[in-house]
Amino acid sequence: MADTINTALLPLKSGLPNINLPSYVFTGASLRSNKTPFATTLKFLRHHLSENQKVKPPGGGIFIFLHHVYLPVFFVFLGRFKKTFYLCNSMAKTIKNIAFDLGGVVLALSYEQAVRRFEEIGLKDARQQLDAFEQRGIFGDLEAGRITAEDFRRELSKMVGRELTLDECFYAWHGYVDHVPQRNLEALLSLRNRGYQVCLLSNTNPFMMQWANKDFDGQGHPISYYFDALYLSFECKVMKPRREIFEMMLRGQQATPEETLFVDDGSRNVQMAASMGMHTLCPQNNEDWTEDLE
Repeated sequence: MADTINTALLPLKSGLPNINLPSYVFTGASLRSNKTPFATTLKFLRHHLSENQKVKPPGGGIFIFLHHVYLPVFFVFLGRFKKTFYLCNSMAKTIKNIAFDLGGVVLALSYEQAVRRFEEIGLKDARQQLDAFEQRGIFGDLEAGRITAEDFRRELSKMVGRELTLDECFYAWHGYVDHVPQRNLEALLSLRNRGYQVCLLSNTNPFMMQWANKDFDGQGHPISYYFDALYLSFECKVMKPRREIFEMMLRGQQATPEETLFVDDGSRNVQMAASMGMHTLCPQNNEDWTEDLE
């Protein structure tokens, strides 16, 4: 089903050379009918075209005319999106399980702050060592559960040339956290109240969870307050976008891919979920996604 939608998106992606697609790229259904690929794209086009690019015909309504695109060709694309619109409405009824990424989706991520903090504790090449989506080296080993927090502290100490404390490691890792938007927390609770299973599927590590398990929202609630289940890479011993961690989540949630919506700002993670048959939503890092799930 997701492949059908991707096929419907291809003409628009290739046929509008001067228009950037919306940051939300759907390979499945949203939870609200007016946020399907068809409706989202038309809303985007209406917002970004100036008034002199909109031609009102005598019979009423609005034709959208794009530079370098013939109007008849655009209506071919429009017809494809109408089909997608009805298809997404049908699929939206099947979703019962929603899996969220943590950094960049639930919480606002700050790669630059993380780099500065690791540099502060002595890691001069922090920018080369760190990644916003999937860690490598000892950072990846920690998030994949191959080494413990103490192992990481010891190995990082060798890299910086002095003995580090666990508190210093925590300080550096916590640099990834900018803030946790209240709207996101309210959206998570709202989805649970509406009967959806809501879980977290995250590449993360013990230092990040040390904070998240205590006062995630600044009001004394741990991160588990907002989710039915947590699937954490260092506990699952595997990282996204490996297929195994998605399969663990589906088994734990007792949900099929067709019943699952996956929300992640990492394109490789979204591609894997879509290839397994899940509906997906890929907002940009730290972008507001809450309206699409109302």
